[in-house]
Amino acid sequence: MQKTYFKVFFSKIKECEWLNKMGDSGYRLIKVSDSKYTFAHSDEHKYCYSVEYLENSPNSDVSVEYYESRIPEGIKPVLVSGNWVYFMREDQPIVCSSSVYKQNAKFYLPRVLYLYFFSLVGCLVNAYQFYSIGYLDKIGHLSDEIVINPQEIEDAKNIFGKILNAAKGLLNKLIDLANDYFNLWFKAFGVNDAVAVISIVLPITLVVLIIASLNLDEYLKHRKLSKPQTAVNTSSVSETEVTNAE
Repeated sequence: MQKTYFKVFFSKIKECEWLNKMGDSGYRLIKVSDSKYTFAHSDEHKYCYSVEYLENSPNSDVSVEYYESRIPEGIKPVLVSGNWVYFMREDQPIVCSSSVYKQNAKFYLPRVLYLYFFSLVGCLVNAYQFYSIGYLDKIGHLSDEIVINPQEIEDAKNIFGKILNAAKGLLNKLIDLANDYFNLWFKAFGVNDAVAVISIVLPITLVVLIIASLNLDEYLKHRKLSKPQTAVNTSSVSETEVTNAE
C-alpha cells in the first residue's frame, strides 16, 4: 500500500526527523517529487533515514565508492535529489559522523553569502529611491535644475593641487551622470516611478532576507552538529553524544 504526503521543508534536519518518524511507523520512502513524499507501508520492518550532501556528483566514482563502503552497515541510497542523497537502513538507526554534517554545512554557506549580498543590494536600491524622491521634492520636480552641485575647480600651482583638481574633475563627471539620471527619470516616469520601484523591490528584499536567515540557521545547526566528539542518531529528535566516527 502506497501513501503520499505533501510537505515543505526549509531544513534538512527537520526533514530527516520527519522521515524517521514515518520510518518508525513502517513507511519506506519510494519517491520525492515537488514536495510530495511517496511511501510504501510494511508491518514487518521499521526504516531509518539520513539525508546527506555529496560534494561530488552522486553518479561519480567517488560517490559510488562511498555508497559501497556503507553496504556492510546495511545502509543504502534510496533517492537522489540534486547532490542530496537519501540513505535508508532497516530496523537500525543511522548515526551520522561529524564529517557528514561538515559536508552538509558546505551546501548552505555560499547560499547564505549570496542571499545576504542580494538583500544588501535590495536595501541599497530602496534607500536610493527614497533618497531620489527627497531630491525631486527639494527641486520642485523641475527637470532642468541641477540636483547635485558640482565641485569648483581652482587654479593649481603645485602637484597636490593638480591631483585634487583631477579628483574633482572625475567627481564632477559622476555628478553630471547622476543629474542626467535624475532628469531622465523625471521626464520618463515622474516621481511616482520611485514609489513603484520601492513597492516591487522592498517585498522581494524582505523575502530574500528571510530565506537567507533560514539558510544561516540551517548552516549554524549543521556546524554545531559537526563539532568533534559529536554525532547524531538521525532516528531521534534529540542529539546523542557518541564517539567521533571519523
